[in-house]
Amino acid sequence: MTTTITDLDDFKALDPFFCIIEKGLDGIADGGHFFDLLAEVVIFDYIITTPGYPRRVEGRKAVAELYRPYGTMIVLDRCHDLAVHHDIKTGVVVLEYASEGRVVSTGAPYTNWYISVLTITDRKVTNGCKREVSLRRGGIHLAWLREPLSGRLCRECAAGSQS
Repeated sequence: MTTTITDLDDFKALDPFFCIIEKGLDGIADGGHFFDLLAEVVIFDYIITTPGYPRRVEGRKAVAELYRPYGTMIVLDRCHDLAVHHDIKTGVVVLEYASEGRVVSTGAPYTNWYISVLTITDRKVTNGCKREVSLRRGGIHLAWLREPLSGRLCRECAAGSQS
């Protein structure tokens, strides 16, 4: 498989994540690999509880560089429970999914749930918001949409992009 991002072996630990996103966008966006689903100028806003994690990343190559070192920290065994919600009129796709794997440094199990809100333009992801839905911290923190599938961003991402 050819892709615009080099050294795909660097991303092996995230293959289950890439596969579930590819599956969720099948028939909605074009691209053979996760990175090829993204527009060159894609913008991702992140609502992630990890300290120091960037709130915004701009560009396909920047997204790849953000994900490149993941295999030194976490290895995913599987992603599952995919739910896809697509508003054809606005081009907004909401993906809900879960992951399981292990923490590299300790071998401890890693599990998490996510919501990704993606805007598709010309069959490429042009904007995204990835929200961690964490049960590990004692409560569910959901990314509520401004309007059901008609807003471009979840409320927290929209607030973050205004600052």
